[in-house]
Amino acid sequence: MSSLRLTLANVVGVMAVLGLQAFSYDCENDGRIVRHVCPRLAATGEASSQGWAKELLWHADGAYRAIGDERNAVRSPAPRWLCWAVIHDSPSIPITFVRLVDVLASLDPATVEALLQPQFVVGAPDSFRDRTEARSVPILVRDGKGGFYSRYNQALCRGTTAAACASLEVMARALADRRLVHHLPIETGDIVILDNWRTLHMRPDFQPRWDGRDRWLLRIYGAEGGTSAVRAREHFPYCWR
Repeated sequence: MSSLRLTLANVVGVMAVLGLQAFSYDCENDGRIVRHVCPRLAATGEASSQGWAKELLWHADGAYRAIGDERNAVRSPAPRWLCWAVIHDSPSIPITFVRLVDVLASLDPATVEALLQPQFVVGAPDSFRDRTEARSVPILVRDGKGGFYSRYNQALCRGTTAAACASLEVMARALADRRLVHHLPIETGDIVILDNWRTLHMRPDFQPRWDGRDRWLLRIYGAEGGTSAVRAREHFPYCWR
């Protein structure tokens, strides 16, 4: 437990240096800021950070929520930053991610344009009690600087037009190009910060040993100052709807 406290202090310290605010959602993880990313027996069939029997396909966390300059009066935006602290690193599964800019560079302009149109439905992942879908939303959002943000979730996105469905198929084929994939090895004590709007990540299925030392990360969502949040609890400003 002493090592856990030190690692948790390190990730919170790194977030403070980066100017990030820790927060949680009231509909995930019982509103707790720290989520244990580790296999849980009851989550065997979940496609979530505590599942293990299913591969987590390419996704951004909280993809059904607002990103970029989008606003939603009911729900807070998707987390911009994913902050992990590594407690146990075995089985050895790296953080596997792609940069959005690399994926989009491999797409034709017509596909990119289709992904920018509000012709998609995006569902909430298994870890969220909020099962509401985001309807008539784009997969890509312009960042105002000539680039893009993404709310792509391979398992939970669907198109509502022929062009939208075709663009998702092209996106999936692009993500199958292993040359675009980065594998970041992790070791006990490591801190990893990932831009959730400019990357996509995945995790293969694996078999836990159930010996108390299975792969175990602590995850905290990070937001920058000025993020438009909808508070779930007025007395606890870090718990968002």
